[in-house]
Amino acid sequence: MMGPRGLSKLEFLVAVAVIGTLALTVLARLLEIEEASEKTVVDSTLRNIDSGLRQAMAGDIIHGQEGRIADLIGANPVRYLAQPPAGYLGEYPGGPELVAAGAWFFDGTRRELCYRPRLGWHLVIAGGASLLCWRIEPVGGRLAGGGVGSVRLVATRPYRWF
Repeated sequence: MMGPRGLSKLEFLVAVAVIGTLALTVLARLLEIEEASEKTVVDSTLRNIDSGLRQAMAGDIIHGQEGRIADLIGANPVRYLAQPPAGYLGEYPGGPELVAAGAWFFDGTRRELCYRPRLGWHLVIAGGASLLCWRIEPVGGRLAGGGVGSVRLVATRPYRWF
């Protein structure tokens, strides 16, 4: 009768290789899910800003102050949110290269809301930039009095995320 035997070195190495491969696969998938989650948060923030802009324009129209819509151009889009996004630094005076990953800030010089992504394996920004940036700009035609008919938040650098 044979006694209990342990794993041979070969069996142990095969087991370690299989477990390591599975662990790396799971880790890669979790990072991909985390990046997709980050993209969802950014997209949600942009939709909320757009909703706030529409409410501001509607309020101006209802009160007969269509001329004030032009004042929205170049404004800080965060002021149209109920609360700033997580990681918002305000109007950031430092260089954008000093901004930590996951931070939002308003560049008052360029009149842009910017975000530095934490994860970007599936993100391509035009010109190889490291920041996603948006600005409130006029859209559509002009009103009879020459005012702006509508504004919207637009990306200042095209990007593709996933």
